[in-house]
Amino acid sequence: VMPRRVWDLKSNRVVENPGSVSTRAPFWAISHSWTDDMEAVDTSINCHQWPVPLPRTVSLEGVRKALLDLGAEYVWLDVLCLRQSHSPSHQLKQDEWRLDVPTIGNIYRAAERVVRYFNGLGIPFTERGWDSPRHWLRRAWTLQEIKTENTTYNGGVVRANFLNTKGRVAGKDTTMRRAIQPVLRLAAEVDSPGGCSVYELAREMAKRYATRPTDKVAGLLYLLRTRELPTYDETITSEAAWAKCIPLLPLERKIELLFDFPYRGLLQGGWFPTWKQVLE
Repeated sequence: VMPRRVWDLKSNRVVENPGSVSTRAPFWAISHSWTDDMEAVDTSINCHQWPVPLPRTVSLEGVRKALLDLGAEYVWLDVLCLRQSHSPSHQLKQDEWRLDVPTIGNIYRAAERVVRYFNGLGIPFTERGWDSPRHWLRRAWTLQEIKTENTTYNGGVVRANFLNTKGRVAGKDTTMRRAIQPVLRLAAEVDSPGGCSVYELAREMAKRYATRPTDKVAGLLYLLRTRELPTYDETITSEAAWAKCIPLLPLERKIELLFDFPYRGLLQGGWFPTWKQVLE
């Protein structure tokens, strides 16, 4: 599943993605975490379909210029291309999110380049605040937005350097590179033939923060590379979301659960551990 919409930087408008645009014109994706001072901005870029949440000190034009300087043309940016919570049509937002939210990870895997902002969209990089629940390294969703270093730009760095594997990077890039190494190792394990352990991913998710209880469950299931994904429902509990995931787990992951947790789970009729038990 490719993005429903992309931001055409040259015409400066959000365009519908017919499904083939991803092969006709490769797109980039922006990875960032929301800040505490987000404010909704009405814009003609998305035809005023919904107010776009932005940090108070950031403008879409500033982000656009930075991306054009890096060489981007088509970009997927969640606040601009994914219908937001304060959309005038709440039902339409729910309908789109059922499919779009579980498959966000696909967008980053298919993107030609990923630009990641550690301190918030369009905000200059700083080495402060890395323990904040709002920092990129502490958010649940950013775990599925990891791209290999040779296809990633770090946003918010003056004369942003293209990361490479030869170590010839600026000081700020070196700091970011060192911080992200554990996550890159986990991402490599996720993409390995054997996949990644449920418990290893759960340990990482337990350290991260999410806006909704179901977000950690949805993010973990995507990283397990299941053949199917349940639709996203922000109104259910994390335990209900986890129960929906169990039948979709790959066989090797079910075996892992059975051998590592050979007890009756707390859910009625369930042999598997509850989401709370997994996190603990």
